[in-house]
Amino acid sequence: MFYCHCPHCHVCLAIPREMDESPVQCRACRATIPPTSDERKPTSHANHLWLVIVGVALLLVVVGLTGLGYGIWHSYQNPWQISTSKEGEYVVEFPGRPEVTTRPHTHALGSTTIHLQGTTTDDRTQSYTVGYVDLPEEWLKKSSKNEVLNDALIWVTKGHGNVNEKSRKDIWHGKWPGRELATVVGDDGGGLIARAFLVERRIYVVYVSWLYSKDVPDKASRFMDSFQVLRFSVLQK
Repeated sequence: MFYCHCPHCHVCLAIPREMDESPVQCRACRATIPPTSDERKPTSHANHLWLVIVGVALLLVVVGLTGLGYGIWHSYQNPWQISTSKEGEYVVEFPGRPEVTTRPHTHALGSTTIHLQGTTTDDRTQSYTVGYVDLPEEWLKKSSKNEVLNDALIWVTKGHGNVNEKSRKDIWHGKWPGRELATVVGDDGGGLIARAFLVERRIYVVYVSWLYSKDVPDKASRFMDSFQVLRFSVLQK
């Protein structure tokens, strides 16, 4: 079988090889095509197959680019991302894609590891962070809850330069005690809001820091209030 086009309506026709020397009738316009017609010159079936393959490939590319474009547009329109930490057993909503890091923490009673998850704005003027650390039993035996919470807030303020406290108050996360600290950072405007919660032997910190503005960022409240511990008995087995 070979393929050719009707000289009258240009429909593609499939002609059996045994009719190569016989006149054929167009299935569309009913015109008769003699065997001597130039249009009876066969068109390769492989060419048609390649045209189909190329067409399908182009369609997939268009669909893929459309989906990618939508994903980029959607991420731009809604940068908030819900992050669930299986290890930390908490959920929080970040205004951007967070990164996970760990950092050693040395205390007067020993050393441990702080687990951090955070994101920073493109201009590097705002950061949103969640951290947690599991405290050894001996630490808690030698320290009161107030001391543990205050130590956590002191750790958060380290590295932020000249920090002046504005307010400090007790808060709660369910039945677990916490403390919130608000500060002014630096002389050019800036600030930090931090919350610490003691959940059995685990201390959580949630904080936002910013530069060059005396106003709290619009995203700060949504981020801070979205933090939730998923299972309150985080260390009970």
